[in-house]
Amino acid sequence: MGVRGVHWARRILYSKKCFCPWAILRSLRGWAPRGSINVRGLAFLQRPWTSTDGMLKGGDQMSIAERSAHAWLGLALTVFLASTLSADTVELKTGERVEGTFRQAGASGVVIEVGGQSITLPVEKVRAIFFGTAKLVAPAGPPPWQDSLDALKGLRSVTTSGIAYRDYATRVLDARVRIDRYLSFHDDKATEAQGAIRVAILEYELASHAWEASLGNILDAVQLWPQWGKILEDLEVAKCPLAKAAIDLDRRKPSPKLDHTKALGAAFYDVYQSEGAAKLWACAADEITAAELSLSPH
Repeated sequence: MGVRGVHWARRILYSKKCFCPWAILRSLRGWAPRGSINVRGLAFLQRPWTSTDGMLKGGDQMSIAERSAHAWLGLALTVFLASTLSADTVELKTGERVEGTFRQAGASGVVIEVGGQSITLPVEKVRAIFFGTAKLVAPAGPPPWQDSLDALKGLRSVTTSGIAYRDYATRVLDARVRIDRYLSFHDDKATEAQGAIRVAILEYELASHAWEASLGNILDAVQLWPQWGKILEDLEVAKCPLAKAAIDLDRRKPSPKLDHTKALGAAFYDVYQSEGAAKLWACAADEITAAELSLSPH
């Protein structure tokens, strides 16, 4: 609305002869633009219109009822100038949004129909009214790989500073959940990083299982041999020096009574008992670094 249009609206709103809001609004609907209304912008319609010399024209003589009616008309007129009625959203000052069909706005509040029921929202709680599809601006969130990489970096940190098994196992399980969520979809922009993240968590898990078995008895370890062997059969995990040592041991001293996967797990446990988890953690840390480098801007 131009300056002349604003002055015209003010004259209508604050003329004591104007008490026919719906007639005026119906006449304006034909040229109402699409968009949204910021309710704070209604202030100019809710104060008396003044002349250039600052003297009130009718505002100081209005009754309370007239002022209320004019304030209501100011809100209703501005709403209708923004759009016709359909597929609307009322945004509250708390940030919440109520979607439905806008019905009316008055001194008692803004009325929007949701699921066939009318809801009245106090005007003072309304920040804006959107007509049509509300323009939702998605906040810039972290990249999809960030949560997984943060979990791995946390493991890298604690394994270099010292940690008890129980705390380590809990961190590994938490990281696995977060990484599985990330690996559940293909990230075209971070294919190399996804691969490194996948290998790193496998190596941290392998260390966790072996550590757990070392705290129990040999029977606990035997039950985990097939699981360990399956992890070592992963071509990327097999590049880790400790995994290579287990594979070499299995080749030099094969166990004819065991299938290949279980025998590989048994060989790994022998190597782990002499080497510990440090080499596995070092391999996992290298994978994290590789992921970070692949994700860093070139």
